[in-house]
Amino acid sequence: MAQADGVVANGTGSAVRADINGQLAALFTNHSGSTEPATTYSFQTWADTNTNTLKLRNSSNDGWVQLARLDGQFDAKTFNSNVTLNAQSDLRFADSDSSNWVAFQAPATVASNVTWTLPSADGTADQALVTNGSGTLTWADSGGGDNITEGNTSAEVVDTGSDGHFKVITEGTERLRIDSDGVITSIGPSPATPVYENFLLTDSQTNSTTKRAGISCIHYNTAEEPFALVHAAASSSSNSLRIGGNPSTTTANTATEILFHTASNNTTTASSSTERMRITSDAYLRMASGSGGIQFGGDTADANALDDYEEGTWTPTIGGTATYNIQWGYYIKVGKLVQCWGGLRPSSMGTGNARVIQGLPFTAIASPNSTPTGGGHIVWCDYSATAFYNTPSISVIRNTTNTDINLKTGSSVILQNVADFWRANNRANFYITYQTN
Repeated sequence: MAQADGVVANGTGSAVRADINGQLAALFTNHSGSTEPATTYSFQTWADTNTNTLKLRNSSNDGWVQLARLDGQFDAKTFNSNVTLNAQSDLRFADSDSSNWVAFQAPATVASNVTWTLPSADGTADQALVTNGSGTLTWADSGGGDNITEGNTSAEVVDTGSDGHFKVITEGTERLRIDSDGVITSIGPSPATPVYENFLLTDSQTNSTTKRAGISCIHYNTAEEPFALVHAAASSSSNSLRIGGNPSTTTANTATEILFHTASNNTTTASSSTERMRITSDAYLRMASGSGGIQFGGDTADANALDDYEEGTWTPTIGGTATYNIQWGYYIKVGKLVQCWGGLRPSSMGTGNARVIQGLPFTAIASPNSTPTGGGHIVWCDYSATAFYNTPSISVIRNTTNTDINLKTGSSVILQNVADFWRANNRANFYITYQTN
């Protein structure tokens, strides 16, 4: 580092030479130092080692202009003309610790110069920049506006404050509209005039009084039922969704079909012209006495209706203060029939009953006498409390969620609930089938 006054004083040969060397050192090091040179000139450079910046004396010789950092990097700068990055060089923006960056880059080939002019203010939430095609960018709702148009085909959002709707136009004619209530008010060539043949999945028909098998059209009916899928003659007062079958009739039992019919308010399934199943208008599903269920094969008896199906878990116990290290159970209930599976291993018997399994998921029916209402078997066990000579059976006790475990011991001749089965660390798996209410 060196600084000098820029003047070589008269003196002896060695003194002049030393002065000249000092002046040259100051020039070569840009008058570097932690303080500014004592003597300054307009447009003189100074490497300020205190702030690590290269400075230039202004034209009035009364201040310094910062040019760049001495490490080659730049702080905030103002450019008074264009800045060009050659050969697809990036304009990079580094993250907070400058370890990674994002960048803009020109395309590989530019046919002619293009300038995009930014908007003068920020847009609103969710808006995006769009161009007017002449280089001027503005803020607009995402998508660039309220419609997508190609020729005379478009999808458009319309809202004047009271009639907000979405519509689709093809070849200049509106084909679909969703109104402000979220209702599809029209599908077809004319929203104002409901027509047949608007939604056709089968052969095309020019005669609107005839429909072929399948879902054939969308149909406006009465004010009470303004919209329906139909598969019947256009002049028919009945509406239905029919898959297969004869379109000229509104009843079931025609070939093979599934029919939902508004006139009789039921759903039927038929094959080979014979009704196989019916879901009636009493409820979502037909039940005994109109309380729910499915009837099969034309059987209308309430007692023969399938009225329930359920799957779940249950927790078998032996009651009292017993504790367990294994307890699990699953069940399936179809109508009144319950099928259970489970497993137990008491870790401590406490006051638990060594001859029972309790906690069934549903209460057994109250049979007309004291006989069990269902039962099952122990299918696997180890370390039982009593030696037995048969597969232990399980009997369900009427009007309870309890069972007895029946064993045949060496001294007994029949299965009976007279011997202990459970003890601490005795593990068993079992199944039980019984009837509930």
